[in-house]
Amino acid sequence: AAELGSNLGCIRVAESYRHGLGVQEDTKKAIHYHRLAAMRGSVVSRDILGDMDFTDGNAEGAVKHWMIAARAGDDDSLDRIKQGY
Repeated sequence: AAELGSNLGCIRVAESYRHGLGVQEDTKKAIHYHRLAAMRGSVVSRDILGDMDFTDGNAEGAVKHWMIAARAGDDDSLDRIKQGY
């Protein structure tokens, strides 16, 4: 589904790799599939990419992802940005 253009498919594959659900945990593959979904307009993946960047110490990258998601109407990302200020 992910390879056929489904954002939900990308998110499911990404989260499987991110958390090791049925596959070996692989952060690089998780990021790859979340980026695919984000480029296709998924605010869920944008928010998650922000979380992953923040966890890895990349606050600037996190804010960029959260700003894109917030502009698209994602309340969770907007809340994360507000918490930083």
